Amino acid sequence: MSESTEATSDFSVEKLEAVVRSIEEARAKKLAAEWSYGPSLSTWLGDDEPDDDDASDWHIRGLIPRDVAFLFAGDPKTGKTMAAESMSIALAMGASDWCGFKISERRRVLLMPREDAERTTKIRLWQLARGAGLRRPHDLEQFLSVDPMSPLDLGNADHVARLQKACERFDVVILDSFATTHHGDENSNRDMSNVMGAARDIALGTNTAIGFIHHYNGKGGADDKRSPIHRLRGASAIAGYARHVIGAERGNEKGQIVISVDGNFEYKPDPFVVRLVNGMNDNKRTLNYELLGDAKEVALTADDKLIDEAIVAVLERVGVDGVGDRDLRSIVSDHLKGTGQKVSGVRGTRVSLRANQLRLDAKIDREVTGKKRWRKL
Repeated sequence: MSESTEATSDFSVEKLEAVVRSIEEARAKKLAAEWSYGPSLSTWLGDDEPDDDDASDWHIRGLIPRDVAFLFAGDPKTGKTMAAESMSIALAMGASDWCGFKISERRRVLLMPREDAERTTKIRLWQLARGAGLRRPHDLEQFLSVDPMSPLDLGNADHVARLQKACERFDVVILDSFATTHHGDENSNRDMSNVMGAARDIALGTNTAIGFIHHYNGKGGADDKRSPIHRLRGASAIAGYARHVIGAERGNEKGQIVISVDGNFEYKPDPFVVRLVNGMNDNKRTLNYELLGDAKEVALTADDKLIDEAIVAVLERVGVDGVGDRDLRSIVSDHLKGTGQKVSGVRGTRVSLRANQLRLDAKIDREVTGKKRWRKL
């Protein structure tokens, strides 16, 4: 047999098929090792269509979302940090709700308070824990961790990897504040995309909610009616990467916070007002939040109180002669302006309605004959 014939015999059908199988297997291994995007559509969708129950979206319904990067923003000294700590304690103890907003189940929370002194944070946590009904914050040992010291720069790959590893242990991470978690320019979309992009990827990759305490831009002042997401300080990329924003403003009275939410979750509670309640338990201070109600209703009640006080002050000033309906509206309006109070409807029937209520409450009187003038008692 010639050499050429022997060589040809080495490539039998069986051997050729084996070579092809070997090549295909090597190719399959290579493709599996390469970076690809997404599982199959069937795998991603699953067999069950989502229903109307949005429980899987929230740790605290309407406030703390699951598995995303979010912001808790507002003007300085509005009480954002303490409110976030109060929510964290409620989650860690497995409370049924926070100020009426349902909590899904007990969660593991990491607080990273990087602005206040450690002593200040410790005082708040003791007082908030007692306010929540705990004997001491140590009762949350397995569910609440506090780390004010570890360095964190979301522009640093080592720090990002460290946070990602930590997030495998927690359901919610609260970072106070956003400004302390990076060294970038907050007005640079490029810098903020890097920071917020890292936070988003960690949240999605570890199924952890990552919340930043942040500030409003301060341009609109107290009368700014824009939604929270449009009031954030810094580049638009900050809002672009945050799927949810909790906005906080000062209420009409000390200790009140007006909270509103914005973002792309279907459920958004209407703006509401909570109040920080100071109490005592065994001669030790307690702190807790209580829901006052819908923000519009609370504002109307506060305005009514201002009008009532103005009516009584005006009638005391005019004395026994009293004043008619039209003059009362005008004088009350001027009185409120003079004290710097902004109340709507004081030139209309609102003052008369409040005066009638004060009369029913036996706080002022009205002479019903003659000129029908309002008088003090």
